[in-house]
Amino acid sequence: MVNGCWDIGVAKNDYNDDFQQASFVNSILTSENGKHIDYITEQICPKLVEHIKKKSKTAAAENLKLMQVENHLFICVNCLIEYPKFESQAK
Repeated sequence: MVNGCWDIGVAKNDYNDDFQQASFVNSILTSENGKHIDYITEQICPKLVEHIKKKSKTAAAENLKLMQVENHLFICVNCLIEYPKFESQAK
């Protein structure tokens, strides 16, 4: 839990090599990535890359890119956002 408005869970995605997410904005399932998911991945991925590079001194770790980390994540978000904007009316 980040604060009273954001609950966030992050896990390694063992299912495939694609970024996976599940999110709810104001209790509405948002099946497509949105700005709230972008915001979270932009906060988490650089820190994960930095941590991996510190812990593993291999060439692969040194050349690790943000997208490589993001592609192996599953992020779950439940958030409250004032005046959210949805792409469609089909929520």
